[in-house]
Amino acid sequence: MQSSQSTTSSTTCSDEFKSMCINKGFMILEEKMLGFGYHYVVNSMDHILFQKKGNDYDFFEIRVSNDKIFVSVPIKKSRFQYKTHFLSYFEASEYVEMQLNHFESKDEEIEAQVVLASNEQASDEQSSEDAEDEE
Repeated sequence: MQSSQSTTSSTTCSDEFKSMCINKGFMILEEKMLGFGYHYVVNSMDHILFQKKGNDYDFFEIRVSNDKIFVSVPIKKSRFQYKTHFLSYFEASEYVEMQLNHFESKDEEIEAQVVLASNEQASDEQSSEDAEDEE
């Protein structure tokens, strides 16, 4: 007796990696996810779930509907997920990649980026003030 499941082609993976992303719209994410130690839990046209080996709370999930792409990403140092949606594969893919890079970055790297950005902003403000003084 077969269970009633979605008619969408789906592959559920346990301990082995799936080497090909079924939904080609998100193929670019596969290499990055695998590089950071994530593996497929679900790999289908309308549902992708990458999970970090050894941590049930670190996962990135993408669900595709007729008109939206729903994304769930982990919140750093938390058991919670942030959920949002996009209208295009490009936007969803870019967002997931940005969140993956942020989630996997070390806190020192983030602090250095913040300091660098604030130094650049201070330099720009000083340049603006100098230009105003010259007038």
